[in-house]
Amino acid sequence: MSKHTPGPWSYSKGERHNFFYIDSPSGDVVYVTGSLQPDHVEANARLIAAAPELLDLLERVTYHMEGGIRLEYPASPEESPQPASEWDHEADRLAGEARRLLAKATGGAQ
Repeated sequence: MSKHTPGPWSYSKGERHNFFYIDSPSGDVVYVTGSLQPDHVEANARLIAAAPELLDLLERVTYHMEGGIRLEYPASPEESPQPASEWDHEADRLAGEARRLLAKATGGAQ
C-alpha cells in the first residue's frame, strides 16, 4: 500500500469561484477540488481534508476493538486482561474523537 501525504490536512477556499485547496502541514497542496455544483465542493473538500485523521482513528478503533475481543475471549487462562474501567475510558475517549472528526468531515460544530 502506498503512503499518503502525512496529515492533518486542512482546506481553504481558493481565489477561483467554487475551488478549494487541501493543504498538508508542510504547506504542500495535496488536492485541488472544484465543481459546477457549488453545494458539493466545500463538503467534498471537508471530507478529503479529514481523510488522514479518519483513517488513523479507524485504525486505532479497530485495534482497540480487537483488543477487547481478545480480552473477552482470551487464548489462554494465563492472559491477564486490562481492567474494564480502563477499556471503558479509552472507548469514551475514542468516541469523542470520532465525533470531532465526523463534525470536521461534515462541517458540523468542531
